[in-house]
Amino acid sequence: MELISQTTLKFRPIGLGLIAIFPAFGFIFEHTSSGLWYIFCLIGLAALCLRYRHSLPLIDDIPIRAGMLVLLLYVLLSAANFWLIDNSDMAGSRLERHLLLLITPFFLFYLFILRPSPTFIFRSFAFGAISMGLYSIWYRLGGQGVRVEGVTHAIHFANASVLLTALSPLPLVYEKRTTPWLWAWCLSGLFLGCLAVLWSLSRGAWIAAFAMLVMTALMLAIRHINNRMAIASVISALALIFAVLWQIDSVENRVRATIEDIEKQQNGDMYTSIGIRFMLWDNAWQTFESSPLFGAGFSGHGERLKESIEEGELKPSMHRFTTEPHNQYLFELAAKGVFGLGSFLLLLAFPLAINFRQLTRGDHRALAIGMVGLTVFIVYAVAGMTITLFDQRRMIHLFGFMYAIILYLHLSNDPKWAP
Repeated sequence: MELISQTTLKFRPIGLGLIAIFPAFGFIFEHTSSGLWYIFCLIGLAALCLRYRHSLPLIDDIPIRAGMLVLLLYVLLSAANFWLIDNSDMAGSRLERHLLLLITPFFLFYLFILRPSPTFIFRSFAFGAISMGLYSIWYRLGGQGVRVEGVTHAIHFANASVLLTALSPLPLVYEKRTTPWLWAWCLSGLFLGCLAVLWSLSRGAWIAAFAMLVMTALMLAIRHINNRMAIASVISALALIFAVLWQIDSVENRVRATIEDIEKQQNGDMYTSIGIRFMLWDNAWQTFESSPLFGAGFSGHGERLKESIEEGELKPSMHRFTTEPHNQYLFELAAKGVFGLGSFLLLLAFPLAINFRQLTRGDHRALAIGMVGLTVFIVYAVAGMTITLFDQRRMIHLFGFMYAIILYLHLSNDPKWAP
């Protein structure tokens, strides 16, 4: 056991570094997200086996048990849907991705072996936002394209950027003493993260980012209510962010294109970016109505869409949208019915519920911990309205990562488990 402790201490800096780079680098570099997620799994599994007795109190903790049961319920419903309703190749690929959520408990053991401080975790969020922003600058200046995508779809890159950007100011809330260097670090994450979000040209992410920035300003104002200079700095920084970023030509062009899409739709042309989403949502809803309790399987939406195309109700160009309806909630309903949607909502709400009381305690550290759960809930809840999240491995990895972080932070206030 002593040898294990010495080994952990020796490689702890590397282990902490992997935690810091995982959220951003997984969307910037190919294979990084999957590779690190499996590394977390193997190390966490080894930690559980080698230090089983030491881990028993953690397993017995009621919030940890509840969180794991919620996670398991979502995966089991996906597995039952595959075995009993739809065992197509497409359904199999979706089940494989949902099974990745089962690595979350092992990553939690990984965290408890390394015991990173909440201060380190909060500062690493700003590092992630800065990384996303710097990558976006390189992407645009290098002529890679107008819309920043990373190694995934631009919408998923944008949603990950929103999450890290919203979390980047948390050190200013959590830490008792704030230095000018810490303010510079956090505001850099805020500014560069916003740059990544806007250059991704994702309209849904813009809405989520606006809501999160307003919430961030209120949070910092509450934390530094007696420091007028700090409040003035936050308000000025946010005003500067909006003023500078809104003048970016690509953002202006995207807004103009959205207005044109709405005008075309009003004139009866549904084959626009927005109009196609409405048709996909309608198709998913009809699929749900045909099998409301247990759903029509993961390929149910696509099969119904193909039938509409073959019958001439939709254009052949709609074939490229047969995998998902650009809405996580409707996809859950179409694939797994009301039980599937219920399990997804429970999974989404648990990170918020477990730390919700922290938001009202009045303690600045509890406020910061509670804000993590609230931020994850808002970002995934809003993003799920315009894209299917859990058909993309990186978004599943990121959710599992944040899920474990939230459970870890929940217990970090307990003297028995505090780092």
